[in-house]
Amino acid sequence: MLNQTLGNEHQLPERTPSKLETVLTVCPSLEFILDGTERPMNRPKDNADRKTYYSGKKKTHTLKNNVITERDGKVVFLSDTYDGKKHDKKIAEEEGYQFPSDSTLWQDTGFQGYAPEGVKIE
Repeated sequence: MLNQTLGNEHQLPERTPSKLETVLTVCPSLEFILDGTERPMNRPKDNADRKTYYSGKKKTHTLKNNVITERDGKVVFLSDTYDGKKHDKKIAEEEGYQFPSDSTLWQDTGFQGYAPEGVKIE
């Protein structure tokens, strides 16, 4: 019911990277924040899974997403979910985010070296 209500009000974040540029174009300021999020998960029983989901940064097993928000805090994009071992920048590169030209992207040092074409990086 919540998803239906938020969807009707156009408040759900986009989940498809190929549609991202279209969604971002309608944002009035063209200023966005890109960041990675991690959330803890139960420790996997399988040894290979333990290595895959272990985040050295958080020192626990996690799942990760990248989030793109407007400067006012509204979430406009939520990436697929990845294992905790995968780096935030690698997720962004693999998903191939496209931003409107002349937009500004605020990002932390986890995305150092990530600079989409035509975007000012802060």
